[in-house]
Amino acid sequence: MVSMQPITQSYMEEPKSCFKKPEIKPYKKGSIMDVLMRESPLMAYIAQVARLDHDLDDLDFKGTCFAPCYEYCSRYWKYFKGNMDHLTARQIILSSCLKAQVKEKDLYYGPSLYPSLNRYSNIHVTTGCDLVLNGNLKIIKADQQCANGIIQFINGMIEPEIN
Repeated sequence: MVSMQPITQSYMEEPKSCFKKPEIKPYKKGSIMDVLMRESPLMAYIAQVARLDHDLDDLDFKGTCFAPCYEYCSRYWKYFKGNMDHLTARQIILSSCLKAQVKEKDLYYGPSLYPSLNRYSNIHVTTGCDLVLNGNLKIIKADQQCANGIIQFINGMIEPEIN
């Protein structure tokens, strides 16, 4: 194996990595990103890796975000930390967000299919005794109102559909 490296750079010196943990940034108080930093740190981390944190912090967003609850984040943090690439993170965030503000009652009585911001992925809603998203996800904490939208905290993570 041949390594191409400038003579002036030591083999011990590590270049800046694109997989570094994103830094803690100040977000607008009450924005979706601000609430995610406190109540769903895993989703906040994925949004930062996807470089969509500024979009979720923008007061013009006015959408809905389905984020894993704090318990899920603490249980599965070790699987995501450092193992997330930009494009996968972007697909997860876009698949978890809707363009419109949708409350829990709208999910019960509305259509069974909601197009996400990821144009190849949808959120499927099944109603019955419980409200179920994408076959196995339930809303744990509903209708967290933010300055720029609504967060629905769920017991897992919405994965992008692979076609």
